Amino acid sequence: MTLPHPRDCDRWATAWDWWQELVNFERRSAQCEDLKLQRMKEILEALGNPQTGIKCLHVAGTKGKGSACAFLDSILRATNQTVGLFTSPHLESITERFVVNGSPISTEILADCIMAVRDATNRSPGEPPTFFEVATAAGFLHFHHSNVDWIVLETGLGGRLDSTNICAPTVCAITSISLDHIKQLGDTVEQIAFEKAGIIKPRVPVVSGVREAGPANVIKMQAEKTGAPLWEIDRDIVISNVAPASEGYKRGLWSFDLKTPIATRHHLVAGLPGRHQVDNAALAVAMLDSTDQPPDTQSIQQGLLNVVWPGRIETISHTPWVILDTAHNVASVHALIETISQQPLTGRRHLIFAASQDKDISGMLALLAGKFDTIHLTRYSGGTRSSTIDALVSALPTPCPATIILEENPIRCLEKLTSNASPTDLICITGSVFLAGDLRPWLLGHQDAGQFLS
Repeated sequence: MTLPHPRDCDRWATAWDWWQELVNFERRSAQCEDLKLQRMKEILEALGNPQTGIKCLHVAGTKGKGSACAFLDSILRATNQTVGLFTSPHLESITERFVVNGSPISTEILADCIMAVRDATNRSPGEPPTFFEVATAAGFLHFHHSNVDWIVLETGLGGRLDSTNICAPTVCAITSISLDHIKQLGDTVEQIAFEKAGIIKPRVPVVSGVREAGPANVIKMQAEKTGAPLWEIDRDIVISNVAPASEGYKRGLWSFDLKTPIATRHHLVAGLPGRHQVDNAALAVAMLDSTDQPPDTQSIQQGLLNVVWPGRIETISHTPWVILDTAHNVASVHALIETISQQPLTGRRHLIFAASQDKDISGMLALLAGKFDTIHLTRYSGGTRSSTIDALVSALPTPCPATIILEENPIRCLEKLTSNASPTDLICITGSVFLAGDLRPWLLGHQDAGQFLS
């Protein structure tokens, strides 16, 4: 199939308008009955199954899956291979979801892909696709026409019935299991593990970063049932000598040694801040060690260190210290707090927080409340999922030691805070990917203008 490449704005507008009309479960919560694979099969068949014939690494998990995908992409590119990276959601631009060798798709080519998917859905009977199904199909189409060697594929919601699960992976991984999306995936970690483990395919190697016994056993049973070779963290994937990276590395990085059944490597450095990123980096290396051609140690070292993944405890500036983070569940907030607490800080600590209605807001705020001097509650823009200010206030622990400030508009909230902050203060933005997406362009614009010193 050959895609046309017209270069007019009208085509993008047409594609975008059609795409936006579809049900988008990122902006409103999905129901259990919404999750199915049949539509995805029909769309890809109508497109000629562009996903076939390309090696694929498929990653699921409650947290860490996006970071693991970023590490995989960076390592593979260090070996001079062409890599397509599909992740979600995006921070600033929808084009971030479709990346080839570090370059997001252009809106012109994305319009072509979307229109091709639209035409394919018109040729297949049944209910219309969802926003994410179209994104997945468009990603496969773009990677096919880009002649990538690998696709690194992050699941959207769950795994078993996620639209990405149409792939035939070379290796798959489950990074972690904790309570999130309980309405769709179940209210126990074992039920959620069952949904995530749905990406495990017969005789396809699987790597697990799950430590808790209950969900780990669910994954192990699914691997045994499908005959999938399983490498587990702390058993087959052994991390040791974990320590803050030596002077000369970016703030908050950690070094470690790693042993897999294939090789032992020393003095690796995970290029994303936080101790938790060591596990994500280790799982990425283990996935690649599970392939027929594991990368050499130099490529692994280079790829781990050079990884780029915005919004993951991302330092935007040092004076004041501005952190942008996408933590949206209790486990990720734990990792954020741990990372912050390991850094020296003499000024005041300020939190900007917004969250989706379906998240464990009270659980997140219970952890955050005692760590900050001021908490600025706000809402992210777009969609209907953003929690109201009143609901955020109700979710605060009682008593709350921090000073609470309410501001509906997140940009105005950030403007007020940065204008009054001391150079030694910390400003931490977290609670939602969508909040990070709202505020990152403003922060980078003011950084470019010299307001912050990065």
